[in-house]
Amino acid sequence: MARVLHRPRTAVTKAAVILGLYVVAGLGAAAMPFARLPGELPAIAVVVLLVAAFVVGQQLVWYNGWIQIGGVLAAAVFVICTGLAAHSSVLSWHGDRIEAVVTGVSVTRGSHGSTTYHYVLVDDQQRPIPGHLSEDDPEFDRGERVTVVVDRHNWVDPETSGEVGAARPLWIAALTGLALTTILSVLGGRSQGSGRAPRSGPGGVWIFDR
Repeated sequence: MARVLHRPRTAVTKAAVILGLYVVAGLGAAAMPFARLPGELPAIAVVVLLVAAFVVGQQLVWYNGWIQIGGVLAAAVFVICTGLAAHSSVLSWHGDRIEAVVTGVSVTRGSHGSTTYHYVLVDDQQRPIPGHLSEDDPEFDRGERVTVVVDRHNWVDPETSGEVGAARPLWIAALTGLALTTILSVLGGRSQGSGRAPRSGPGGVWIFDR
């Protein structure tokens, strides 16, 4: 018996699918600081999550192109800001403010010309601070003092006190992006779709007919 993938048909289920995929991408972005991926990998992973949510949603729910574009832009704000805010919030909730000294600097250069500076830190008792302080610019020199917030459980890397203080505006931006994504998902769910239900092709691969 041929397998048929039923796309959502009602406005509510269409909107739920579109929004749900972007929310999953946002949750993945929020989990990214805990993975401590090196170099450009966190940014690449977030982009992959966002693109995957868009592509899957576009295949399952066919809706107005302008709403699709607006939705993915709003979702990008939500997903990216959620990932940044989650890191700062973890440190804000159970982090300790420490006066640290930079003892080492390493540089990671990405494939697209981006540069990340990783700083090795010690506290006033010369004890190593777990993790690395990562910045996009060469902000500190070896031997320079810097105020950082360090996670008590070593779940995430440290950040400067200024970066941790940016958690609130980042969450405001993330929630604004989520609100706009929700509105556009509802509009997308109410718009008229087209095409036939997908069919199962060779090897069980789903074929979407427009």
